[in-house]
Amino acid sequence: MTRKVAGMSLVALFLILSGSSAIAQINPLPFGIIIAEQSRPSFSVVGAGARSAGMGGAFTALADDAAAASFNPAGLALLVKPEVTVVGVGTRRTDLYRGFIAIDAQRREGYGDSQVAFDTTDLNFAAFTVPFEVARRNLCVQLSYHKAIDFTYSGDRSFGAASLTTGVVDAYYRQFVEQSGDIHTYSLALAYELTQRLSLGVSLSRWEGSWTFATLDVQHDVASGSDSYFAYQQNNHLEGWNWNAGALLRYRYLNVGAMYRFDFDADYAFDSALATNISTPLTGEPRLRRPLHWPRSWTVGIAVKPTDTWHITADYARYDWSKMEIKNLGESGTDRYNFFDFRLSDQTTTPDIGQWRFGSEFTFFAGRTLMALRGGYFREGQPQRLAFSGHQSTVDGYSGGFGIKVGRFSVDLAYQRRQGTELRAQFIDPRQIASGKLQATAKGEVRTTDQRLYLALLYQFPSSEGVNKVLHFLFVGPNENKGQDAP
Repeated sequence: MTRKVAGMSLVALFLILSGSSAIAQINPLPFGIIIAEQSRPSFSVVGAGARSAGMGGAFTALADDAAAASFNPAGLALLVKPEVTVVGVGTRRTDLYRGFIAIDAQRREGYGDSQVAFDTTDLNFAAFTVPFEVARRNLCVQLSYHKAIDFTYSGDRSFGAASLTTGVVDAYYRQFVEQSGDIHTYSLALAYELTQRLSLGVSLSRWEGSWTFATLDVQHDVASGSDSYFAYQQNNHLEGWNWNAGALLRYRYLNVGAMYRFDFDADYAFDSALATNISTPLTGEPRLRRPLHWPRSWTVGIAVKPTDTWHITADYARYDWSKMEIKNLGESGTDRYNFFDFRLSDQTTTPDIGQWRFGSEFTFFAGRTLMALRGGYFREGQPQRLAFSGHQSTVDGYSGGFGIKVGRFSVDLAYQRRQGTELRAQFIDPRQIASGKLQATAKGEVRTTDQRLYLALLYQFPSSEGVNKVLHFLFVGPNENKGQDAP
């Protein structure tokens, strides 16, 4: 396989990542792009935690719990006692494929409706947070784990192809996709209460990801009774570092928060394998590395506090997806391509995207037990466009949540429902690999419903004294007299 085609096959990863529904501006598409596209995982990287999830993710100006670092690290300065937090999430996703017809109008062919549904359960977030007093102001340090992107996908669908004129079925298809793995971050966050009103925070994150994508595409020809198939597998690894910075300004009835996520270059490596009964010049690829430029993003938010027990929040986030680039591709090995539409970076049509999130929280006491009710709404624009129509999809989401605090323990539960409908172009016929390249042959509508249930458990230590003693023993020693060796 030439260096150019090998480099283009690299884009399979990023279309998996983005769930892009764009048809690349290369016609026909290189091997791997449309195949990988069919897994459709979510590319959105959102903050962690059940409390924030119940508020629709509008948490930048509140950010006063252990999950704050993923929204605004400055909020950690509001914590006054050490905490241990664990958050789990269960997801049920359903994709409904309907109304698919051949892109070439002369073929007059339609494809049967089909559906994919699967469930997952994962660790979403875990953190250990310790506050200190420095110069009579609060300083907080946190170590955390966050599963930023979950690639899990499992779909097995079958459908027929029939003439739109006669209704006669001439072929049956099976498309099986199995994907596993994730991209997660390990973060060190530091926040300081600079004044009574203003807190500042920074975090350093190590990004690591390993995942496998596999697909089996089969066509059964009714007339001949023969089957044509190919099976493709790609193993991926990604790693990199980035910084985040945040600020939080608090008044009696209003908070204002902001977070800036710095861009960074990640190192990405992959290899692939192909098995088929179709004669094709395509083969699997050995290990290959390419840099991926992850663009900056920023969020601003407000929290209105009509009373001490009622908060109304709103966030606006901006993502520079037009600058998300795959580097060192093309014949020269130096070209940069936007991975959403696979155009050269200076020719991309991928827009920068804004997202709105709104939420509310009401707290009250039931006896001596503190309880909270939460709700939220969010609208996420998607950066990818469908080339033949210019269609750009959005996802709408609703959320609700409940929290309870008993003594040193807190439990938060949240439910989110995301739904979006998009036009999509798709590869159908596996026999196309005989030509050495693939091309989308069908277009239709895919309705995706994503339901998530978050559960967060938090334990708050009674004071910092015990934690400080442990840290003192680990990093200072049990003996305070100079010249004495620690055992």
